[in-house]
Amino acid sequence: MPTTPTEVAQLWRRVNREVRELIRSTAKRDDLPPLTFPVLFHIQKEPGITVSELARKIGAAKSHISTLTDGLERDGYIEKQSDPSDQRLIRMYLTSAAVSLLNEHEERAQAMWAMVLQQLPEQDLEDLARFLRNLLAAFERAKTTYHAATAQADETSGQAAGDTPGPASGHTLGQPTGPTTNQST
Repeated sequence: MPTTPTEVAQLWRRVNREVRELIRSTAKRDDLPPLTFPVLFHIQKEPGITVSELARKIGAAKSHISTLTDGLERDGYIEKQSDPSDQRLIRMYLTSAAVSLLNEHEERAQAMWAMVLQQLPEQDLEDLARFLRNLLAAFERAKTTYHAATAQADETSGQAAGDTPGPASGHTLGQPTGPTTNQST
């Protein structure tokens, strides 16, 4: 029986659950709240990020992220500083303790991945790597197709509703509505 997209999606969700559980187990080892590592990773990626920006990126309530970052500041993992150009904004930065924690976490995660992948025969590992590269390329193609289709639908629905795209709306017919990508790859 051929594999269905639904079966692939279910398997993918199960793999994601297992990966998240591995990550949670490393956070538990350090006796830290579950969102600690995603928060620290985002601050590392974007030094100076605000609580509001961080909450949006993680998809969590601002109050929850605020409470968590207050605790991380108390524990010496982040520093909060007022933005010199706008004193209302508080920017967050990692401390050396957080960088060390993230490095340790990464080492443990790599060790866990090595244990999991050692369970696979070498050919399966090669097949998995090829599959993941192909899957990433398919995601890029699908995103391009999706964005083009939604832009076209938005343009069509605006015209159907009597809107006339033009300079007043900030969009002119014939102009791209977003980033363009070469689909011929």
